[in-house]
Amino acid sequence: MRVTFDIRETEQELDSVAEILSEALKVKFVRRESSFRGGDYYHAEVQEGDIYLQGNRDELPDDDPFEPKWPIDQLILYLSGPDEQSWQKAVHALETTHRVGVVRLK
Repeated sequence: MRVTFDIRETEQELDSVAEILSEALKVKFVRRESSFRGGDYYHAEVQEGDIYLQGNRDELPDDDPFEPKWPIDQLILYLSGPDEQSWQKAVHALETTHRVGVVRLK
């Protein structure tokens, strides 16, 4: 199960958004790099599962967006775990943060 949020910030703001979301979610992000995730991204492993903050640009194979309904140059946050209910606390923290624009995708 995956919960997806679009972040109203550009790829260039990845580091500062990671810092803001780290505080909001009370997690420690680790910066990583993978062509599977479109280049640089942040990952946090938590009890509920995994959190990924990354750009929306999928560099493989044709530079398409991971989420077609969101601008290619903006950020995506994935909450990935066994069930959506376990993410309620994180979802609430994201929906109530005012330091960065967050939109939940259905």
